[in-house]
Amino acid sequence: MNNPEAISRSNKVMNSSVELSESVIDDEINRQQQIISKMQERDNIYVVNATTTPRITETSIMENGNVEASVYEWTWIEYNATGNGPATDELGYATMHNITLVPTEQGYKIDSDIYFEGNTTGAISSGYNGTEYIETNVSTTLASSLTNRSVGSTYSPSDASDYADEYVQNTANTVIGQNTDYYNLDEYGYISWNDCANYVSQCLYAGGLEETADWYYDRPYNGGSVADYCPSAWRLVSSLVNYLSNQGYSVVNATKNNVEEGNPVYVSGHITICVGENSSGTPIINGHTNDMYHCPWTWVSNDGLGTNAKTILID
Repeated sequence: MNNPEAISRSNKVMNSSVELSESVIDDEINRQQQIISKMQERDNIYVVNATTTPRITETSIMENGNVEASVYEWTWIEYNATGNGPATDELGYATMHNITLVPTEQGYKIDSDIYFEGNTTGAISSGYNGTEYIETNVSTTLASSLTNRSVGSTYSPSDASDYADEYVQNTANTVIGQNTDYYNLDEYGYISWNDCANYVSQCLYAGGLEETADWYYDRPYNGGSVADYCPSAWRLVSSLVNYLSNQGYSVVNATKNNVEEGNPVYVSGHITICVGENSSGTPIINGHTNDMYHCPWTWVSNDGLGTNAKTILID
């Protein structure tokens, strides 16, 4: 199901806001088209409306006069999960852009825009070098049995997903505050650009997974490095996956049938958590860095670099 109006509206926004180089225009049009077309074709949905809100988070002036800017972009999509009709569901996701602006007689011109959406929409800018935004070299020894679990029937997937929904950017409005305003900063710190495992651990704990000597967080957070409050198994993707596997939880290739509420889903160096299903029964996921809210699990079924996702069967 294709909605050309939604695509053209997205392109118009990108082309009217600031003077862009041809390469940036091509990249942005390609990214917007990938997002909407891939969602509609792959997930069999119909996009009703899509809005994006960019926010500059950091700038620096270089010796040559160029300006390097970090831009946080939040995209909110309303869609029909079952056919061509009014919106039945909504989702949101964030993208970080590293933008270079060069001075011109008229002001500044965006010369390059580097971003990676391989673990969300699949879009990757032409200048991406493959080393930013993801924790690499994830490896795990898969458990062959369900023994030595730190918790059994006490785990509540709904409690985990309720926590996941509360402590992630979860509305279309990004005018007020930063995305971290949605985080549980009273109890936990966050790790800039690498908070996904910390967030999923919080969700698992909220669902009833018991802390151990190898997996815990020393609450409350009072400032400083998050590493001072928790071991690597809590805050790093590879260590968290290895820990859960060694606890006896099965790590399997992710499919629509085994990605269930309360189960983590990971690909490459990024981990998310399933929070239920949309109106058509497709599993949906939340995550941090970049924030994802109620995105179809298929968005992380492949990282854009050829690696397929796995899920961890907690319940």
